[in-house]
Amino acid sequence: MNVSELSDKIKQLLEVSLTLLRYASEFEKLYKKYKPSDKLSYDKYSKSKVPTLLRFFHCSFFFDALLNLNTLLKPLQKNPNKKELSFYELLNELNDSELKEKLLPLVNKLRDELTENNIDKFRNKFVGHKDLSTSIDSNILYLNFIAVKTFNTSYRITESLNEICIKHFDVPQNNSFLSYYNPSFSYLLTDFEKNFHHHLL
Repeated sequence: MNVSELSDKIKQLLEVSLTLLRYASEFEKLYKKYKPSDKLSYDKYSKSKVPTLLRFFHCSFFFDALLNLNTLLKPLQKNPNKKELSFYELLNELNDSELKEKLLPLVNKLRDELTENNIDKFRNKFVGHKDLSTSIDSNILYLNFIAVKTFNTSYRITESLNEICIKHFDVPQNNSFLSYYNPSFSYLLTDFEKNFHHHLL
């Protein structure tokens, strides 16, 4: 796969990830908008239909985006059968040594941020590999919103990779995935909010 094809596929994966993270955030915002302040009401609220769905969608969207992010920053693979849509694979295909020298430290820094915040381990232990030693009940996995630091760091790294891709490679500037799915996701949020009080009863 040449640089043009690989950068285009990577850009598509970034578009998916950014869209998923954007709406994962929107689901949490809607949840918090109607969250009661007193404990008794909150207990009822948190177990009702719409809030439960909002937490589930938030986690599901984040987990998918997280799998993509780890793929995008996967180290260069020698085995051709294990190569993925990684920035390291893209840089390896570059003939422009000056550009490669410029971008490699940027990508390395983002990967360091990923590992320093244990986001790669989060993916490996809970989402991707589901190790026997760390696997948890699936009900718990979708029970709570993702920790703010983990979510924000993942979002920031993904946005930074997208900026690198747009600035240095011949890829579309817009997010075609978002354009396609935005009406549907927006409808979902609007429908949830419109029927919120009904579902809480």
